[in-house]
Amino acid sequence: MRIVPAILIFCAVASGQQNFDAEREQMRQKPMGFVPPEDQAVLKLQDQIRQKALAIRIQAIKGLANIGGQTSVMILRDVIDFQKEKDKAVRIEGVKALGQIGSLPDSRILLQVLNISLVDPDETVRKRTIQALRNAGTAYACPYLGEALQRDASVSVRLEAVDMLQRIGTKRALAPLTTALKDRNESVRAKAADALGKIGELDRSVADILGEAFPTEKSVGVKIQIVGALGMVREHAGLGYLQTAMLDKNPTIRKHATEVYSRVIAYK
Repeated sequence: MRIVPAILIFCAVASGQQNFDAEREQMRQKPMGFVPPEDQAVLKLQDQIRQKALAIRIQAIKGLANIGGQTSVMILRDVIDFQKEKDKAVRIEGVKALGQIGSLPDSRILLQVLNISLVDPDETVRKRTIQALRNAGTAYACPYLGEALQRDASVSVRLEAVDMLQRIGTKRALAPLTTALKDRNESVRAKAADALGKIGELDRSVADILGEAFPTEKSVGVKIQIVGALGMVREHAGLGYLQTAMLDKNPTIRKHATEVYSRVIAYK
């Protein structure tokens, strides 16, 4: 299995520092570049992807996933681009292949390629892209997942992004998950609270994020989820916010907050 050396990945975490639209168009227009002699044979699979038979095309894509390397990634770039590839099944297979390659030490170009399919018109392709981003960049995929949370109209896609951020589970996931706590959909906000609680088992700063979201949250269900998440934060950092929740006007929230608070105290 051929692997190119990893290039140091730099992704801006703060909102607004990364222009995803500009990056997407630059990647679409980026030439293949120099193909090293040992990769010349890989280009033959590009010819197979241009065949009419779907089975042959998909087999060639799977072959690129197994080979890996930057040449494979650049071939797959056109495979996942809906402006160039009209077959949804082919685009999905291409995204899956990029995710598989992402588990190897390839360069940040792979994240930039997957950025193209974040705006695919098909929801299934976008969900597959979210999954592939996690494999492709681990913590460095967080800004891209955050972009999906901000811009994707599909609740299903945004829920998938939250799930991937939870699985990444590092400090880089906190900024996009904080954004998800303000999502217009209640299910996304609830899932974001749960994800933050799980990350909070390792990072006490999560307590402030959850605690600040609690007073402005209108949904009882999401408030209950925030209370549960506060009980998971390490070093009992959520206790102060739980005390506030125990004074909430809703008796169900007060009851749940009392239960969680007591459980936290019991495990001191």
